[in-house]
Amino acid sequence: MTEKRTTMEIHMAVKTAGIKAVDLLVEAGGLSRGQVKKAMKNGAAWLEHRGHV
Repeated sequence: MTEKRTTMEIHMAVKTAGIKAVDLLVEAGGLSRGQVKKAMKNGAAWLEHRGHV
């Protein structure tokens, strides 16, 4: 079975402390928590903190 792939790019400024990146991406991207975690595990998400990756 072939897995469907979706390309998505989201840039967001986070001003709220204590919220997890996976939760933000689930809300913003409409993907399931498992899909987001899999994408993050495979290097498809980057976190930049005050100009540093």
